[in-house]
Amino acid sequence: MKKYLLIILLFYTHLLSSEIVIKDNDSSYENFEIEYYQDKTKKLSLKEIQNIKEFQKISSNIALGKQEGNIWYRFSIKNETEAIQKRVLFITEPTLWDIELFVIDNKNVFSTLNIGQNIFNKDGKIASFYPELEINLKAKEKIDIYIRNSSPFHHTFKVNISTDKDLVKYKILKNSLFSLYVGAVGALLLYNLFIYFSIRDKNYLLYIGFVCFYLFAQVQHNTPFNSLFNSLETTFLIATSHIFWVAFHTIFSVKLLNIKDYYPRLGKSLLYTGYFLLVLGFFGIYNLEIAIQVIHPIMIILPFVLIFTAIVLHKKKNKIAIFYIIAQTLFLISSLIFGLLFAGVLEYNNFTRYIHLFGSFSEIILFSFALAYKTRLVMKENEKHKEMINDYSKLSYMGETMVNIYHQWKSPVNNIYNYITHIETAKEFKDKDIDKIVDKNLDKIKLNTQYLKQTASEFLKMNTVKDSSKKEVELNEEIESVLKLMEQEFNENRIKVTVNYTPNIFLNTHKNQIRNLFMILIENAIKTFRNRDTKKPELKIITTENEKSTTITIEDNAGGIIEKPIDKIFERYHSASNSSGLGLYLAKYVLMENLGGDISVENTNRGAKFLVTLNHQK
Repeated sequence: MKKYLLIILLFYTHLLSSEIVIKDNDSSYENFEIEYYQDKTKKLSLKEIQNIKEFQKISSNIALGKQEGNIWYRFSIKNETEAIQKRVLFITEPTLWDIELFVIDNKNVFSTLNIGQNIFNKDGKIASFYPELEINLKAKEKIDIYIRNSSPFHHTFKVNISTDKDLVKYKILKNSLFSLYVGAVGALLLYNLFIYFSIRDKNYLLYIGFVCFYLFAQVQHNTPFNSLFNSLETTFLIATSHIFWVAFHTIFSVKLLNIKDYYPRLGKSLLYTGYFLLVLGFFGIYNLEIAIQVIHPIMIILPFVLIFTAIVLHKKKNKIAIFYIIAQTLFLISSLIFGLLFAGVLEYNNFTRYIHLFGSFSEIILFSFALAYKTRLVMKENEKHKEMINDYSKLSYMGETMVNIYHQWKSPVNNIYNYITHIETAKEFKDKDIDKIVDKNLDKIKLNTQYLKQTASEFLKMNTVKDSSKKEVELNEEIESVLKLMEQEFNENRIKVTVNYTPNIFLNTHKNQIRNLFMILIENAIKTFRNRDTKKPELKIITTENEKSTTITIEDNAGGIIEKPIDKIFERYHSASNSSGLGLYLAKYVLMENLGGDISVENTNRGAKFLVTLNHQK
């Protein structure tokens, strides 16, 4: 057993040899052993480093986490062939802070490269791109490679020794996969942008902001387009996208899950956290290091708070929460692996390096599904709400009708009661003209009863006649029918009604709904007259017509609308009196939608003027 373990150990040691041995023309090397040394002082020169023996062994897949000072790496390459061998020393990360490569032969440096986000070329541009250094080895030649890396951030990258052919394949594959990722995310962005312009839901803008900034962050870490990062300002601007996407993600999560509806304090706290992160993002443009230090603990705590909240909301029957839980779980698992890599706990490999792309893409797709599902639920709720509003509109209209019937019946009923009392009195005192008195009062009772019958018949027509289809109606006649029904109220409140009709205005519309509209507007004016005790109340109704539309103007002299902004009177449940506050809301958002037009209001010198515009429909 010990023999087999020794063989395995020797085999593993050979695989991770600190010396790369080139035995043919086509070999590339990705996983090999190198050595590293930490210079916390940052003062040791290359010559001094060459004499240090306290180097420790490590894989070429480097993940040391955040370290102080300079980290030096070294390994050797030996050419055992009889031909000149050309290789490329390639480092896989484009966002290194300050990295310097040295190729040494017999302690003589004959090739160097110094690049990174903290290194500037002669033009004042950042020399930031994938570190790449060409190496040519003579037959039987051996060289030493030294790499100095300095960074205020994490030391995480991979060293490859590749042929030109394999390097090209690597770049093509990586760029193709990342381009596919960007294309898929871009398609989702365009889809959600189209949805936003269709329904104007601000949640889609938050989603777009969150995805855009996350995409910018991934472009910085994976992009082949190095010209994007040739200035310090651009690099810092793109780097702050990490902070902005967390900010938009937080605000979007609160809105998507409707957290404020369930837990108002928690919802507000999370929203304020999102707003704080937005401010921190702008601060990061000027001081990225401090901004990143501030956001790190927030990024660790915040996702767990959000997913725990989603789990609680799922138990409370929040239908969107299940999408959020799955999406955040996948993202948290991938982020945890990615975070452990950059913390130096896990080794650098394709799985640990790119797992977060899978997690983020899963989250982006599931969030898009959740947003679409929520929109569907909202639309269903709106349909139900609209049905309820329409039902309430009918009930409200019937209530208004009963009120008007009461006002119009009040005098006739009183008259009938008085006539009956007159007959009873004459009968009790045995009036000698009893027959004449009975006949006279019976005639009056018949007249008043006939009036009651006609009034009831007119009102009942407005509620019993089916109004599912449009019919051609004469507008002025419909207005007159409403004015006639409300004549008793005009008389009791001494309201002077003036009309100015354009003759022969025919509309193809819903007859009962247009009567309901006028009833609401006129009743609203009457209530205002009563509440303000208006002296000499006047109501003017004017109808005009052009090729495209018909306009009805209803103007009063009750002093105007006090509310600001003035359109507030059309809000649901808004009322300046003891009424339900739904009349004008129904007029604008329910009736006008069905009638195909709009209603607006403005103040005049004397009072309020409502403008009803009915568009002509073929």
